[in-house]
Amino acid sequence: MVRGKRARPILVLLPLLSGCGSAPAPPPAAPQESPFLQKVRQVHARVPETLAKNHKTFAVPGGVIEGFGAGEAYPQIWLRDSAWIVDAASSDYPKEALISWLDLHLAHAAGNGRLRDWVAGGTAATFREWAPRVEEKGGIAWDTNSNESDQEPSASLAWCRIERLLGGKAEDTPARDARITRLVKAMDALGRDRTDPKTGLIWSGLTADWGDVSPLHPDQRAIYFDEKTPRTLSLYTNVMAFAALDCLASLDGPRVRREALAARAVKLKDRIRSRFWMKDRGFFRIRNDLDPLPPGFADDADRFALGGNALAALFGVAVDAEAGSIFETAERLRKANRFSTVSTTLIPPYPSGVFQHPAMREPYRYQNGGQWDWFGAALVQAEFERGHSESARAHLDQIAGRVLAAGPGLHEWYGQDGAPQGSPAYAASAAAIHNAIVKGLLGVTRSAEGYRISVRTGETLLPFEVKSRATGITLTLRQIVGPSAIEVQVEGASPLREICAVLPKDRRPADWSALDSAQPRSTRHVGTDTLMCADMRSGASPARVRFALAPR
Repeated sequence: MVRGKRARPILVLLPLLSGCGSAPAPPPAAPQESPFLQKVRQVHARVPETLAKNHKTFAVPGGVIEGFGAGEAYPQIWLRDSAWIVDAASSDYPKEALISWLDLHLAHAAGNGRLRDWVAGGTAATFREWAPRVEEKGGIAWDTNSNESDQEPSASLAWCRIERLLGGKAEDTPARDARITRLVKAMDALGRDRTDPKTGLIWSGLTADWGDVSPLHPDQRAIYFDEKTPRTLSLYTNVMAFAALDCLASLDGPRVRREALAARAVKLKDRIRSRFWMKDRGFFRIRNDLDPLPPGFADDADRFALGGNALAALFGVAVDAEAGSIFETAERLRKANRFSTVSTTLIPPYPSGVFQHPAMREPYRYQNGGQWDWFGAALVQAEFERGHSESARAHLDQIAGRVLAAGPGLHEWYGQDGAPQGSPAYAASAAAIHNAIVKGLLGVTRSAEGYRISVRTGETLLPFEVKSRATGITLTLRQIVGPSAIEVQVEGASPLREICAVLPKDRRPADWSALDSAQPRSTRHVGTDTLMCADMRSGASPARVRFALAPR
């Protein structure tokens, strides 16, 4: 496990010189963290142990596969979960654990390029009880929950995250180009199979928001699209497809391919916005129907779907004003419906009996209104990145407090009252919480130019280690907020592009116009946040930045 050096103090605090006959001044008190940040640390410390319980390795012809199951109760490597796990897994696992599972999925694609939901080492008989249509070849089993249309977008987003983590091209070899070619082929196949010609949107089977269970069967037939299942245009599905096209267009490659992908992404984004945004309600509708829907779905325009709306804000489908409205709506509905956190999958959930499957039959259960941090934490990450740090910190505090109150583990989902449910070590929840903390609260992102840091705590942060075994880099962040300045230190053997700090509430920056510094300063406004930033391209490690504050 690669570790960096221990962080050195930002400030050397010296006692004041005593005057004639005066007693020495007492030493200053050591900086302290708030209860909020202490809770965040405790929850973040559970991420590695959760991933360790889900780590899978098995041999295939030509090598060994590494990947992660969705939860302790799920032995398979699921595509949609694994796409989220990449960033968190990079902390403690080598590059092979980020890539080999994806290559296995691509190797078991259907003939037309469509991808499976999951792959696993083992016989078909092992999985048939829960996956009646499971297939197997050469000791590898696979199946597809065919109500969903997010398999291909999930794979594409996984690869984009891998490349960004590794600072550009993950591999400068023909294997990289072949991988991207297969991902583009998979997205093309999805478009051919499931594009509605009238709207240009992607259709999927009727489910609850991002879920995979249809309302029409009381058993495992509910995960498969069949002649009884209505087709719908789902917000979640189309936001995922947009994000996949947009990210593939950003990768190095032939100009013609990049421009074609970017044009498809722009068109799909425009179609989502015109068909789903509800100005009078302040959020995106959960779906538009293509086929007649069964009883219980008539009031869908009034139903707030967390997954699709959180991702619309995170991936940029929502413009700034819409993103702010989504965040406000999530909190307002949380309070009105007495949920402990904003991880509220559906508000309101579907009434009893709308879904026949026992996991979904009652409201506030499983994907029918349970609290899922997988998407609640994604909303928090979006709040941070869209410049709503104050509400993001409050919502992260809700999630951390509920997790700790529920006992050990990071659970698959929680009840309306916060009681833990499902797998006690759920990897996608852990990964989304990791992203909310590392990418959101600490603002650690990587590009070819170097790391960008945006500390969004608004308060003192004691040394916080952000490590990546996959890249061999460890960063240690620290921030001291005092009455006259904010001091930020970042230590680690990696180039830095920029260091920013969110201006605390009711404070304002000092005038920097006369500052003679090798670190050019700027102030920018994002959402409701004011960020004070320093250009670090000429800096050395450890990097120290002092942002002066105006007197109160």
